[in-house]
Amino acid sequence: MSRFFNNLKLVNKVLLMVGLLGSLSVLITVFALLNMRAIDRSYRDLLAVDVQAAILIDGALLEMTEASRLVFAVLTEQEEAHMRAVGRDIASAQERFRQALDRLAPLLRGQQGALDDVRAREAAVAAHSAQIVEAAARWRGDRALHIIHDQLQPELKALRRGMDGLRDVSVANYQAVAAELAAQTQRTTVQTALAFGLAVTFVILLSAWLSIHEVSRPINALAAAMRRLANKDYESQIEGVHRRDEVGQMAQAMDYFREKMIEADRLQQEVLRDPLTGIANRRAFDQALERAWHALQASQRPLSLLFMDIDHFKPFNDHYGHGEGDRCLTRIASALHGCTHRPGDLVARYGGEEFVAILPDTDTQGALGVAQACHAATAVQAIPHGHSGVSGWVTLSIGVATMVPRQDSTPQALLQAADAMLYAAKAAGRNTTRATTVAPNAME
Repeated sequence: MSRFFNNLKLVNKVLLMVGLLGSLSVLITVFALLNMRAIDRSYRDLLAVDVQAAILIDGALLEMTEASRLVFAVLTEQEEAHMRAVGRDIASAQERFRQALDRLAPLLRGQQGALDDVRAREAAVAAHSAQIVEAAARWRGDRALHIIHDQLQPELKALRRGMDGLRDVSVANYQAVAAELAAQTQRTTVQTALAFGLAVTFVILLSAWLSIHEVSRPINALAAAMRRLANKDYESQIEGVHRRDEVGQMAQAMDYFREKMIEADRLQQEVLRDPLTGIANRRAFDQALERAWHALQASQRPLSLLFMDIDHFKPFNDHYGHGEGDRCLTRIASALHGCTHRPGDLVARYGGEEFVAILPDTDTQGALGVAQACHAATAVQAIPHGHSGVSGWVTLSIGVATMVPRQDSTPQALLQAADAMLYAAKAAGRNTTRATTVAPNAME
């Protein structure tokens, strides 16, 4: 059914929804009226429960107040018999309080714990009251006052707080139910008087839903997909490509566009990749150097460049052949690429047997550390070179240059300085590194 609905044209969807809703509007109205009447009866029953609970709580509070008054009154009596009589009146009031709690228990919803606490407090109050009456009857007024102040009054306060809490919950329930009942009654009246208007309203609301669900939301999803594509995020699939309506046509066009962007990016990566070694090529190096230069210009952080050359590579090619020469270049490129780990670093093949490394935010000392790692990685390859004149294995000469990019200089100045250091390393006997820190105007 969902697939059938999605494949309908937008105009047909609107007509179908309007027809269905027009037919159902009267049935919906009748159902709402019957349902509201049932709800009204249920709420009246609940309301009666809350009112009765509130009345019982108020009555229990009166009994508790009367018992408390009698406890204090027993101290004013002059005869033991009168004191005992007051004690019986206190016990009667307390018994009426407990009976009120018993009638209240079925009416309280979800407050059994609070009610149990009230019962416990009442039992403590009854015990203290009996002790006070007994002490007064034995003419131990000081003992009675001590019990009143230290035991009875704290328990009475706690008992009243518990009863107040029960009453507050009942009153809150009463108010909420009364408000809901009034709102439901008003809605029922409006539904009865404006059944036709409600049917029209339902049509409008569901038409709005159709607009959001079938048009706005899919188009927003396609817009979000376009934003992801603009950021070259190709992982998420385009939603709606299997639909046959207007949205499906847009989704199919965007999916085709996504495939073309993936292909274009793949071709772009191939353009920036050296076909022999698989690392970045000269074009990628030039672009990365420009980006790093301009990025570090604003922060005034150093930029280092390594210019590397395989020592005596021409004799290697002449002796071992071009096939071995290509394998040597590939192995050295892979080793050098493994010497950099930060996202902004880049190792590229500059041309022939020359390689370069861009190290943003790296001073001379840090660049020398990378250069040493490149020497070590090359040595680990242990590629035999019987015609080197420097070593029995393939080695590197490295030139290092560091500069803080400024407006009055250019990336070419840094490249020229690294190239000059490379020639200095070769002049020093090869298989070594020479470095310089270039002032911004030193290459002018």
